[in-house]
Amino acid sequence: MAHRLVYGDLLIRKVVADCAAAVSVLQGFTAPEARIGAIGHSMGGNLVLFLGALDPRVAFTCSSGALCSYRYKQARGIGLEFGLVIPGFARQFEVVDLLRCIAPRPVLVVSADGDPNSGDAADVVSAARGTFEALGASECLAHLHVGSGHALDLPRFDAILDWTMRQIAAG
Repeated sequence: MAHRLVYGDLLIRKVVADCAAAVSVLQGFTAPEARIGAIGHSMGGNLVLFLGALDPRVAFTCSSGALCSYRYKQARGIGLEFGLVIPGFARQFEVVDLLRCIAPRPVLVVSADGDPNSGDAADVVSAARGTFEALGASECLAHLHVGSGHALDLPRFDAILDWTMRQIAAG
């Protein structure tokens, strides 16, 4: 990340570009009507928020253990995952803006009580809900809050898999 910054590039640009290339490859191997989704946990959860916001080919997005505002993290001294280091981003945008850009496509946010990386996820989801409602897609924004910590445990994984299978079937 640091090497990219000194040369005027960003880690998030590289990983989003890699994921967009993967979407292109998947499109080449699937039927035209196939729905391609993006699912990630922790750093991957942050990545899929940016990918979903920037690539309309992504039909649905699940972010686990990652949805948390810059403001919340800064106020509590929570470190930023390297991909979130985007000079000037937090002056003009917030994580809720990524959800708003994904709307009206389906989004599942998974957060946990003991996970600082999703500490204010309920507030962020609530702030994005109006955009989904205005687009007639209020049912497309879901939030699963669990009592565990940051780790992707089996019950959370199973819930994500169940939601994902419903998204694929909806296509």
